[in-house]
Amino acid sequence: MNVEPALRPAIVAVDVLDGVRSALVRFSARTAGLRLIITSRDIRLGVQSFLSAAVLAFATLRVPGLLLVVGPALFGVPHLVGDVRHIVIRSDLSRGWIRIVVVACAGLVAIRLGELAAPSTARYALVEAVAGWSWVAAGVVLGSRAGKSVRRGLLVALPVAVLAVASMRSPELARAIFAYAHNAVALVVWVTMFRSRRIAAVPAIVTVGAIAFLFASGSLVPWAHWEGPWGRQVVAESLTVAGRPMAPVAAMGIGLSYLYLQAVHYAVWVSWIPQDDMQGCGSATFRMTVRALRRELSGAGCVLVTAAAIAVLVGSFVCGQRARTAYFSVAAFHAWLEIAALAYFLAGGKASPTGPRRPWRACRAQGWVKTI
Repeated sequence: MNVEPALRPAIVAVDVLDGVRSALVRFSARTAGLRLIITSRDIRLGVQSFLSAAVLAFATLRVPGLLLVVGPALFGVPHLVGDVRHIVIRSDLSRGWIRIVVVACAGLVAIRLGELAAPSTARYALVEAVAGWSWVAAGVVLGSRAGKSVRRGLLVALPVAVLAVASMRSPELARAIFAYAHNAVALVVWVTMFRSRRIAAVPAIVTVGAIAFLFASGSLVPWAHWEGPWGRQVVAESLTVAGRPMAPVAAMGIGLSYLYLQAVHYAVWVSWIPQDDMQGCGSATFRMTVRALRRELSGAGCVLVTAAAIAVLVGSFVCGQRARTAYFSVAAFHAWLEIAALAYFLAGGKASPTGPRRPWRACRAQGWVKTI
């Protein structure tokens, strides 16, 4: 399959973006205050993640409707690709665990597709909870075996067992909580699995936690702007999801908190983790990113991903709520993937790598160019 014509517009856009990036890097290199930021990954990512957390909080207050609709439309598929790339494709994992990951992802997608096609024929939330926590339990067992540490495995198994039992007792409630809480799991994955110097992540983590709490408490609801595009839809969906027993202010606070954490979740997978997963190869240019995507997904895979991203983008504006519901339903597998990968890593400790640490020679051999 010749995919070059389909990818040519993207390559042209990438060259333009790299030209802009080069100009910004040259300007920063001549500025004393910015030179240190661009030459140190830890400082650069620490500053970027902190500023991102603050800017996304402002966006949540001013344009919550855009985050509700445009966020998933633009970053939904790319962040799923980031999930799979950095947790699975780039991971140094056993074949047995990779097989389990593939089967589990396919199974969870099938469960959600069945629910979309015939929503009243089975207790899909319970079936998903059983399948998902079974996958996480397998991650604990195989991770502990890979790390040769029964103790770590038991320490991880205890909270996994508690959460699994609670989820199976109230699967519908657990699914709703899971949809909200999984946005924060990306931060845990970033800090524990990809950050070598975790102190650089502290400002962003503290900021995100504090802002999410303020949103959830309802303290910032009076400051929110509901008159923008899809703003009223945020209010309607927040009240619907929360249910009648909850006060409107509390429901809208939780809705804003969800939108904020979802935006942070996208930033983690689209920007923060990819930078940390460069493994000594410097900061990626846009061309380097495209080259890595083509190598890891193949040209046909890139075309399929692009088609999926376009379908979600168009569907979000043409079909509205139905398209977003379908996307979120099918994409639910990635939340389980994050938790299962985290369980595998924590149960195995440092002896259970989740991402290859490419030395500079390996990067050079694969055609990567070290750059700021």
